[in-house]
Amino acid sequence: MDKQYVRSNNPSLDHAFSRAQAGVREGLLTAILDSMPELIAAVDTDCCFTAFNAAYAREFRTIFGVELKVGCDLAAMLAPLPEDQRAALALFRRALLGETTSVTETFGDPAKSRRHYELRFAPVRDADGRVIGAAQIGRDITERRNAEERQQSSEEKYRSLFTNMTEAFALGEPILGDQGRPVDYRYLEVNEAFYTHTGMSRDIVGQPMRENLPDLEQVWIDRYCSVALTGTADRIESYNADTQRHYDVYIFCPNPGRFAILFRDVTEQKRILEALQDSEKRYTALFNNRTNAVAHLRVVADERGEPVDYYFDAINDAWERLMGLRRDEVVGRLASAVFPGLREQEWDPVEHLGRIALEGGEGTFDIHFGPTGQWVSIYAYSPKHGECTVIFTDITDRRVTEAALQQSEKRLGLALKAAGTAVWEMDIGTQEIIPAGDLLFTMLGYTPGDIKTLPEWLSLMHEEDLPGVPEMIGDVIEGQRDSYWREMRLRAKDGRWHWMLSQATAVERDAQGKAVRLVGTLTDIDERKLAQERVREAALHDPLTGLPNRALLFEYGSHLIAAARRNHNRGALLFIDLDRFKPINDLYGHEIGDRVLKEVGKRLLGCTRQEDVVGRLGGDEFVIVLPHVDSGRYPAAVVAQHVVDSLSRPFPIDSLELSISPSIGISYYPEHATDISALIHTADLAMYRAKQSGRANYQFYTPELDRQADAAYALEARLKEALRHGDLELHYQPVVDIKSGRLIGAEALARLAGYDGQAISPARFIPVAESAGLIGELGEWVAAEACRQHAAWLEEGLRVAIAINVSPLQFRQRDFAQRLGKIVADNGIDPYGIQVEVTESAVMENVDEAIEILNQLKSFGVKVALDDFGTGYSSLSSLSSLPLDKLKVDQSFVRRVERDPASRAITRAMIALGRALNLEIVGEGIESEDVLGYLRREGCDHAQGFWVSHPLPALEFAQWYRKEHVLW
Repeated sequence: MDKQYVRSNNPSLDHAFSRAQAGVREGLLTAILDSMPELIAAVDTDCCFTAFNAAYAREFRTIFGVELKVGCDLAAMLAPLPEDQRAALALFRRALLGETTSVTETFGDPAKSRRHYELRFAPVRDADGRVIGAAQIGRDITERRNAEERQQSSEEKYRSLFTNMTEAFALGEPILGDQGRPVDYRYLEVNEAFYTHTGMSRDIVGQPMRENLPDLEQVWIDRYCSVALTGTADRIESYNADTQRHYDVYIFCPNPGRFAILFRDVTEQKRILEALQDSEKRYTALFNNRTNAVAHLRVVADERGEPVDYYFDAINDAWERLMGLRRDEVVGRLASAVFPGLREQEWDPVEHLGRIALEGGEGTFDIHFGPTGQWVSIYAYSPKHGECTVIFTDITDRRVTEAALQQSEKRLGLALKAAGTAVWEMDIGTQEIIPAGDLLFTMLGYTPGDIKTLPEWLSLMHEEDLPGVPEMIGDVIEGQRDSYWREMRLRAKDGRWHWMLSQATAVERDAQGKAVRLVGTLTDIDERKLAQERVREAALHDPLTGLPNRALLFEYGSHLIAAARRNHNRGALLFIDLDRFKPINDLYGHEIGDRVLKEVGKRLLGCTRQEDVVGRLGGDEFVIVLPHVDSGRYPAAVVAQHVVDSLSRPFPIDSLELSISPSIGISYYPEHATDISALIHTADLAMYRAKQSGRANYQFYTPELDRQADAAYALEARLKEALRHGDLELHYQPVVDIKSGRLIGAEALARLAGYDGQAISPARFIPVAESAGLIGELGEWVAAEACRQHAAWLEEGLRVAIAINVSPLQFRQRDFAQRLGKIVADNGIDPYGIQVEVTESAVMENVDEAIEILNQLKSFGVKVALDDFGTGYSSLSSLSSLPLDKLKVDQSFVRRVERDPASRAITRAMIALGRALNLEIVGEGIESEDVLGYLRREGCDHAQGFWVSHPLPALEFAQWYRKEHVLW
């Protein structure tokens, strides 16, 4: 851009501008100034333009419709415009009076698109300090303003931006004193640029600032905290003496009680303004202090005009840092000498940059630069024939992030495929179904392209399932509901009907709220549906094993005992309960379970004599009556061991090979009882002892078992008294972020003391509460006490989310969700302060009912965690349909990961599944640093266990939190 400069009647001013004119006419530095996106201009004392760059001229023409030239009178050009469009003139005049001003201004016709700018005006002085003009540097911030109003489309995009943004960002909260006034503040989260720009240590997060900056003035605490407490944004300009950088600091309130700080490095702009005062230094400083690496090249062509090499005419400091070379090793040398083998790279810089230099124009390239092993984004343009200015940006971190994201998406796809779930999206305008993979078609036997549109998919639906589906989809599209899910039968290519679970939600809507795009899943639930049908079919038939039932068993048993009494014989009764039988029914249906029970009956008959009686009490409970065991040749223990060995062998059912085991209790006639009912009772007590001893064994009845039963009744009485008189207590076990060690919540654990003051294990009184029908009352007390404690901690300045455990029996109680919601509301706390933990077995017993209850809890704002994950028998399709927030990996696996490869593999798989379902993962039972490190590496989010802290009473928990709430 050719510029003309005018002279004034002031010799000093003429001298200064003659120097400026000499510098500007240097083609290289002028090209660099014109390549900058910042708006730069200078005027003399009469407000006539003496210099400006291409960006300034372009924006001036766009906004005011005037072609700017050197010597133009700014006041005359702006005089016809409205007053609010003449702000630049006033700011230039203030600078001519010696004042430096930074403002944000808006220009343009209000009826059309308006542009927003950050502007800085400063006086230009001569060597004697006299003002000889004014300079302006500005930045178009329209896009940034618009970008601030748009939310990020996903957590991954936000995290990528947060991690890789060059501007420093911090999120903090006030620390209030006894009078409710701010006495300090702490940072909750900062990005990498924050450490780079501020020079602060990396342990700053979570710590009171005055512990790191003892001389921190109260005025800064008040200023930051005022934004969090009032919601009113603030903006300041700051200088960091340690890093010698200037910052534009914007403070805003992202949500009540928090403040966010955005540090934008404006050092470059300040240096540009200073450089305008001295022509040669001005352009050199501007070139060398660019954030991006810049190089100016001069191309060497052969006799045919083809580029064969290029010289480095100039590079800036950022280029030196990016390439790891000194200026004296590069400037004035050929590229082929600086980078041997340069033209052998996949992307030939001589060819591409040489073409731009010789043919004009510009180009943008993302390349892998072999000599340094970096990914670089290049923008190149030709300021004059044969020359090329190149701006480099290191994008290696971005490429690594993109690769990690692709790998994560690949793992998610594998997890969905393993769960039999296909992902699709639909363009509302065309109704075209776009699959994320071929699974959408192949699980029904079709090939991609067989079914393309929504009407074609609806044509595959069973006529009994079709009514209401188009209307339901229409409601989602029109915004009357957020999502839908429906179980339906679709016709496979072979003509067979296949059960599927279809779910979809609107992920993008227009200004009228109408969906533009739907994203959904199609999950294969055919096996589950067939299993349910087999259960219903089995319910229509008598699943008898051919063994005597309860009534017949009592009749036969009474006769046998009467005969033994007459003959003075000794008899025995074996009470048999099958271990691990319920999961067989849950996973494979009652038909398989009935076949197992029939086989059990056959094997029991094979373990006994003809005169013995084998009967089924119901469910998976069996009884063997031995009328003659006094001879010593056929003791009850021998029969019991035969039963253990026989039933512990696998049960081949079709293609399945199922495993169960028996727990057996043995009682004798007449030592332990004299009638069949009492014998069953005493043998039942012995059977529970067998289960407690590890299952797959037998135990004999002893009077001690009755005493233990009496102790259970006494414990029940103690529990009732504690509930009446408030003798229960909650202890709190911390849950921390596994990466930062920062406390994120606590699990509330009930504690009960006996009459002697000794603590009673929850493993003892929780089963008693369940069997005695007290679990609902106990659970509601725990919820109310946790809410009360949460409110009390809030008053003390402790923000701790509390998780409460819910027994399966309590979870299935009528109106459980409504009762819990009322407890939270009555205590006047935010529902997000309370979390509910339900066991896998509780929700899997009736998945549809569990989904309804969990949705009710979430509608109140309560988060839900699936506890003891991995100990139950849930299917992936069932798990994916549950409205969960967290997944807790059971401690039985976590505690064995150091020594058991199988536990490590199971733990890794559960963490991967949880992440695929977008759930937070909690590892519980952590008791060593090695286990903590393993879970952290596998992607677990939160940690809980004795390695973090034992459960603590409320007072000790608060003291622990204030002292050690960030552990690593």
